[in-house]
Amino acid sequence: MPLLFDHDLRTLSAAPAGLTFARESSATRIGPTGLIETVPAGTPRLQYDPATGAPLGWLIEDAAANLLANPEDFASGWTIVSATVQANAASAPDGTSSADRMLETAATDQHAISQTLSKAAASLAYTGSIFVKASGRSEVQLSLRAGSVGTRFNFDLANPGVILAQAYGSGWTAISASIRAFQATGTDCRRRC
Repeated sequence: MPLLFDHDLRTLSAAPAGLTFARESSATRIGPTGLIETVPAGTPRLQYDPATGAPLGWLIEDAAANLLANPEDFASGWTIVSATVQANAASAPDGTSSADRMLETAATDQHAISQTLSKAAASLAYTGSIFVKASGRSEVQLSLRAGSVGTRFNFDLANPGVILAQAYGSGWTAISASIRAFQATGTDCRRRC
């Protein structure tokens, strides 16, 4: 006999009677104000549209781990090329004053922030994502490499109408790229402007 489920998951912030929800850790979502919020373990993540604040439904994802050291602090643990990092220079997508600003130091060079990480094994998929905001420049490149194989995506923040970019409030854009690493060597995540 088919299961009958007569609930609108776009508006439920808790599991209805008869439905079990479990998550062992806290997690983030986009809240009704368009800011990133943390919800406690065991609480469904009701996701909201960052531009309109309208409820979109429960955010359900596979388990994932952030492999980068200091992912929110480009001044620590990252390689910086022809640029400087101004720590905590602006309001971040979660509303705190923790967004770093990348400033170019040379006119004709690649300006990059990168980090190499060790990965578990070959043939695993990796995704890199970052919130970016135009500040003097409107183009950014997100690059993922595994050994000599890699992928690069260029984004124009003034026109973020591509599948891998989502506009958020206050000028922020979330961009992402994925790679399947076929070698059991380090993977490099790089942000260029």
